[in-house]
Amino acid sequence: MVKGIENLHASGFYNLHLSVVVHKNNYKDLKRIADFLLVFKPLIITFDALVLSGNARKNTGRLAVRLNEAAGYLKEALSLLIKLKKRFCVSSFPLCLFECKFWPYFRIHRYACSAVNLGLKREEEYIVRPDGLSLSSKCIDCQLKKYCPGTWENYYEVLGDDELNPQLLDAKKYLYLNIKSLIKKRSPEALGPNLIDTGKYR
Repeated sequence: MVKGIENLHASGFYNLHLSVVVHKNNYKDLKRIADFLLVFKPLIITFDALVLSGNARKNTGRLAVRLNEAAGYLKEALSLLIKLKKRFCVSSFPLCLFECKFWPYFRIHRYACSAVNLGLKREEEYIVRPDGLSLSSKCIDCQLKKYCPGTWENYYEVLGDDELNPQLLDAKKYLYLNIKSLIKKRSPEALGPNLIDTGKYR
């Protein structure tokens, strides 16, 4: 990977989007990995849950990690990137496993509902999830289901959904208030990529 990035830099490509796939062999080192990747000055770093299909599914015991176990370590990495004002986003992790201060940094796909629409009279829009991402049956009454990316369908098939914690209170207002405070900063480095990509915070 390092050699590949160096070759891209040598060819004049610097605005790199680096993706970290979270699995059993790296989830405890996510903060260290994020710190290491900053050396290459990426445009953005994305954290994705492992897709349990193909060879990954055949090696579930060696590669699969429960999302709630990985979330604790991922929060450490995200906190570091927030502190350093670096661009990043989280994809294919359910919102309910994270405190609301992290929610604005979750990927909300630009052709659907942007999280910034909360409280701005655009609640009629729903996320259109890419193929393979879905919510669990446990999420049916969750107040975040309109805005949550969910996770990969095959995760539920292999590991179930015991760790999911549907938000039955009015979690919406906490998400809106947190985003509102970020918007006031008007700093691209302080905003999640879902807000920058859509431009709807302007």
